[in-house]
Amino acid sequence: MSVSLIVPLTGRRWPGTNQGLATPVLAAAISRIRASTGFTHTGLGILAGVQWHTVSTWERGITEPTDRHLQAIARALNLDPVRMVADALATELAERPKN
Repeated sequence: MSVSLIVPLTGRRWPGTNQGLATPVLAAAISRIRASTGFTHTGLGILAGVQWHTVSTWERGITEPTDRHLQAIARALNLDPVRMVADALATELAERPKN
């Protein structure tokens, strides 16, 4: 199952920008996954097969991880990739201020 089924807005852009519609919440979810597992940017990058600065750009919402990267992280952590992203996104959304 593709992780993008959980994040259907990944890859779609806000009009007039290069920022993805899912980027802010997904960025926070990646940061939450890294922090909760105790990995550094370098450590999570090794699991995902990318450089540490790529993880940093994911967490800052500059770029988004691909399904392949999310699946590699989940496999390394012995987690279901869809569940990993869904849980992190749900937690992030639940903790955001309500307007």
